[in-house]
Amino acid sequence: MKNGKLTFDQTNGVGLITCSTCGHSERMLSFTHGTSHQLGFQCTACFQLVSVENGLEGPIPLCHCGGELHRDKPLKCPLCQSTEVTFESEYMT
Repeated sequence: MKNGKLTFDQTNGVGLITCSTCGHSERMLSFTHGTSHQLGFQCTACFQLVSVENGLEGPIPLCHCGGELHRDKPLKCPLCQSTEVTFESEYMT
């Protein structure tokens, strides 16, 4: 955790990110294995959670809004941008 805040490093597979501040909850992809693995990112501009196929290979694309995608900053609620979020894993590959 960075400063006690949840990051992608503390998540796995696919699960539910839930905000303690506003109550928003949505499914989030962190990482899936396989030939066409997927890697989860969060946009620095619109805070949407985005999955990128083969995200370990090559440059990371920009979000549809034009913002940069990252995995190294604390996760924020896509709705209210609070860092008071939790992750509950649903499945791993």
